Amino acid sequence: MQWVKNGNAFLVIITAMITLLLLAGCNNSSKADNQDDSKISEGTQQEPQEKPQEEQQEKPLPIYYPELADSGIDEALAARYYGGCHSGDGYITYEISMIYHRPTTSEEREHPFSFVLNFYELTTREKLQTIVYQPDMCDDAESIKQGLLVKDFNNDEYDDFLIDLGLFGQQCHAACFVYKVGKGYVEVAGFEGLSYPRYVESEGVFPTDEPGVPGRKTYKVVEDKLYQVVDDKLIPVE
Repeated sequence: MQWVKNGNAFLVIITAMITLLLLAGCNNSSKADNQDDSKISEGTQQEPQEKPQEEQQEKPLPIYYPELADSGIDEALAARYYGGCHSGDGYITYEISMIYHRPTTSEEREHPFSFVLNFYELTTREKLQTIVYQPDMCDDAESIKQGLLVKDFNNDEYDDFLIDLGLFGQQCHAACFVYKVGKGYVEVAGFEGLSYPRYVESEGVFPTDEPGVPGRKTYKVVEDKLYQVVDDKLIPVE
């Protein structure tokens, strides 16, 4: 029976040695894994990369004020209108921005503002149309009083836009955009030249007042054309 006791002791020693070897191996493996994890962690600490251009949001423009021309800022937001309207594409949304551009030439000083008209599908916000409009008679944003008027000016059941351009010289001007089937919104040529136009909805006409000129002239928009009303006749405005 003695050899059984010795044999048991021998087995106990062997088992202990194997256990120690296994523990040592696990510790080494754990250290190696930790070193690898440390290397991976160090390797992933990279400089932040810029987002693709299409994912970058446009920076909002600063708000315009008269003294901005001397501040060195190139562009600023002078006015913004947004809402919904009825068009040939159904009920859509619009966003109209009046943007100041710092002039660098004498010619640019006469036309420091532009308008960007964006139209969107109501539910998906898909852009349907963009118009960039550079008015000839707009250099005083502070004189704008009426802002934006949305009405059906040409009686086609689609909403149209009258944009107040403010004073230019001694006269107030406006721009008119109407919806044209197949083309979207278009400018009514010649409307910007009218002096102090105001819309009389009951008659569907635009009376005007020209300083120093006796009498009053009346105009009407038919489709996307401008006409002067003279003795109930429509005379095209060239």
